[in-house]
Amino acid sequence: MSGRTLILGGGFGGIAAGVELRRLQPEHDVVLVDRRPAFAMGLRKLWELVGQATIAAGSRDRRLLQRHGIEFVQAEIDSIDPAGRSVETSAGTLSADRIVVALGAVPRPDLVPGLSEHGHDVWAFAGVPAATGALARFDGGRIVVLVAGAPYPCPPAPYECALHLDEHLRSRGLRDRAELSVTTLQPMLMPNAGRAGSEWVGEQLAAREIAHRVGAKVERVEEGRLLFEGGGEQPFDLLLAVPPHRAPDVVAAGGLTGAHGWISVDPGRSRQRIRTSTRSGT
Repeated sequence: MSGRTLILGGGFGGIAAGVELRRLQPEHDVVLVDRRPAFAMGLRKLWELVGQATIAAGSRDRRLLQRHGIEFVQAEIDSIDPAGRSVETSAGTLSADRIVVALGAVPRPDLVPGLSEHGHDVWAFAGVPAATGALARFDGGRIVVLVAGAPYPCPPAPYECALHLDEHLRSRGLRDRAELSVTTLQPMLMPNAGRAGSEWVGEQLAAREIAHRVGAKVERVEEGRLLFEGGGEQPFDLLLAVPPHRAPDVVAAGGLTGAHGWISVDPGRSRQRIRTSTRSGT
């Protein structure tokens, strides 16, 4: 396979796709487009939250991908034309033989009334500084880690967040003055890990006296409390939230999403491609 491929999005998926494509087809031209110049692993958001490390220290310039033979274009993606195999960007029109869409999901705290005003979105890099400051000022009370929408990036991360908070509060001598809990709208803690995996996560939380609640969908957030669909509420002094996520508008406008709002996957076709690649050695 030769030609030119555009990869839209320079996160884990986009970068991995580009590096693997160049490895398999060294003569292929690969162009990666992202609006931000640098890449940082998502786990660094939680590390910065509790003072273990900074996002900046773990950031890497995407232009370093040139050493893998990948051209990087820093630009905003304005529209995608799948049929025409072209993309309109702030840097002009880009075209290719193939387009890989790896733009991820967009956090939408605005979909839950009051969440932006009374909670901290720690799933967006931009939300971390305010959350870090709020945690630094915390001197006791109730901290809630809320999963307000699904699916969301990195299913284990809310529970990692709670465990980080437990260690952080112990190091500050505040753990005995704090109540930690995780609340999720999902029917179990980690549906992708199944019931056994979810039970294991629950055991890890319980061992650290971190409460958890499942099947609780937040209807709105008011100052100091969560209000749930069907009634009931939960108080908090500090709220760290995983907001609902949606496909980027540019993906939906390009006609790439299905009725569920996400790009549809054809598992049968994917398996066939894997088998074909394995047989051909590519």
